[in-house]
Amino acid sequence: MLRAGAPMKVSASISPAPVVGQVVTLNIEIRATDGRAMPNTTMTVTLPSGVEAVSGDLGWAGDIAQGQIASIDLTIR
Repeated sequence: MLRAGAPMKVSASISPAPVVGQVVTLNIEIRATDGRAMPNTTMTVTLPSGVEAVSGDLGWAGDIAQGQIASIDLTIR
């Protein structure tokens, strides 16, 4: 959940276009947007029912320095 007023931008993309039963790559990025570092940041991916993670971590934790991007790449089906 992204809290209102949070100093970050979250974006996600899937490649190639999803087709039921086929493997795709899900990329999620968090970017610090207000010129501040974001220490102790956590990101957790919750997949919808019927979608499974084939590889990759569903979570990330760490510090995001000013202007830095944290990302998760998952292979899903």
